[in-house]
Amino acid sequence: MIQIRNVSYAIAALLAVGLAGSAQAVSFFQIDPNPGGAKLNITGAKDTLSSFGSVINFNDVAILANANVDYAHGYSNITPVRGSELTSLLFTPVDPHAFNGFSFRGQAHVDNTILNIMVKDHQGHAAETFSFTIPLAHQSFDRIGIFSSIAGESIEWVQVFTTQGFEIHDLDHIDFNIGNGADAIPEPASWAMMVAGFGIVGASMRRRKVTTVSA
Repeated sequence: MIQIRNVSYAIAALLAVGLAGSAQAVSFFQIDPNPGGAKLNITGAKDTLSSFGSVINFNDVAILANANVDYAHGYSNITPVRGSELTSLLFTPVDPHAFNGFSFRGQAHVDNTILNIMVKDHQGHAAETFSFTIPLAHQSFDRIGIFSSIAGESIEWVQVFTTQGFEIHDLDHIDFNIGNGADAIPEPASWAMMVAGFGIVGASMRRRKVTTVSA
C-alpha cells in the first residue's frame, strides 16, 4: 500500500517537473503575419531623448531613445538628429493591460541590418526577442511586428534595437494592437500543478480502496 502511494506521488512529481520545465519554452508572443493596429500619434519634440505618444488616451505611451532624436508631431516618425546614432527605442504603455501587439515601418542606414523586437509582458514572463533582417539601406521596409500568441497577454514594454552597431535611419507608422480579447487560459505550469493534484488524489483513493479490501 505504501509502495503504491509512493509510486503515484513520484509519477505526479515527474509530470509536474516536466510540464513546468516546458513552460519555460513557451512563446507568449509571435511574429505577426499581418501587422497593423491603432496609430501611435507622437507629441512632437526636437533633439531630445524622450517623448510621449497617444493611441487610446492622451500620452498613453512613453518613448525613450538611446540618443537624441527628433519626434515628428503626428503619426509616429522618429529620426536621429545629425551626429547621433539611434540604435534603441523603448516604448512603455502607461496602462500595461492596454495593448497586445506592436508593429512599425522604417529604414536602416546599412544593408542587412538586424532589427530586434524585445517584448516584456505584464504577466511576469521573461522578455522575448524577435529578429528581422532589413536587406536594403535607406529604403522603407514592409511593416513588421509581433502580437500575443496566448490569450490574456499584454505588453508591459517593447523595445526596437540593433546589436551590430548599425544605426536606425528612422522608425515610422508605429501601431499598437488594442486589448487582449479573451480571458487567460491555463499555462503549462498550471496544468502541471493540476496533474500533480490528480496524482495525489488518485493515490489517496487507491490507498482507501486497498484498505477496504484488506478489511
